[in-house]
Amino acid sequence: MSKELFLINKMEEIIQEIYSEIRESDEGIPINKVMPLLLFRKLIEKIDAINILYKNKSGSPALSLARGVIENYWYFMFMVEEDSDFRALSYYYHDKRDAATKSLKELDYQIGESLKYKKLRKAEINDYQNQIDFFIHQQNKNISRKVVAIKILEQMQKKMVTPYDKLIEDYEERIRGTEVEIEKRKAMVLNLRKNIKEAYNKKTEYQEVIKRLNQDPRFKDVRDEIKAARIKYASSNVVWYTLRTGLLSIRELSVNLNFEQEYRPYSSLSQEVHVSNATNQINVDEDGLVLSDLRDEKGSELALANATSFLSYAIKPFLIFYNKERYYAEISKQMNYYINK
Repeated sequence: MSKELFLINKMEEIIQEIYSEIRESDEGIPINKVMPLLLFRKLIEKIDAINILYKNKSGSPALSLARGVIENYWYFMFMVEEDSDFRALSYYYHDKRDAATKSLKELDYQIGESLKYKKLRKAEINDYQNQIDFFIHQQNKNISRKVVAIKILEQMQKKMVTPYDKLIEDYEERIRGTEVEIEKRKAMVLNLRKNIKEAYNKKTEYQEVIKRLNQDPRFKDVRDEIKAARIKYASSNVVWYTLRTGLLSIRELSVNLNFEQEYRPYSSLSQEVHVSNATNQINVDEDGLVLSDLRDEKGSELALANATSFLSYAIKPFLIFYNKERYYAEISKQMNYYINK
């Protein structure tokens, strides 16, 4: 077992223990106790993903996740530093509200496009219905002609059947084919109606989430602080860590935590997240431009090393926050074993 896998498994084991204790001691899930746990678990989740990418020698995606590890580490450290109850509530409120707001915008777009598509299919179905009516009219007319022709042939004692039979069969085949197409399009419209209905139901759910957040007394202080911050920082984006601190960017947050040096690798990794480093995939040698390998073992190795370091920085504050310091000696001993073996 690698040291990274040991940390992942051991910390997840401790997380589950803490979570069970919280559930047993409280009715419902108290946000102020759970949010630091969830932020720390995000570190574990991302490092687990990086470890999988490392085993498969995939570099660039691992670097993107490493940036997320640093950000999650800062969020966690900020939350447990002081004023933890308020910061946990603030994070929860912003996260749930922002997710619901973004989902509402996406659903509005989806519903609009679906309604346009439904209208288009309706016109198409009407056109097909007109074709069916035309074919039925042709069928009836030819059946009448066939009846007359048969009577004439019977009077002439002819056994040969007129070409009307073949003509009507052709029309009947065309009608059956058209009816199949009509049914397909009706099914498409029914599915569209179902999707639109589900989208409206989801929209209602997200609206209820925002409504509950705006009415829940637990978030009164958070809402008041948001109003004050929006007035004070009108030209800036107010985020959860802005409240009561005035911090307006992730860089300001890192400086506030005395992690300014750590902002450098974070900033570098941001290039990967924002796809501003695509030229790194080519190199120049004596043969000209050379395309790099799709998988980069060094990139994932670097990402795993950086991410594991930030996890190790967070372990002791995490254990202290949840009164689990007794595990720290065991973890340190095992990590020393992996490093020195």
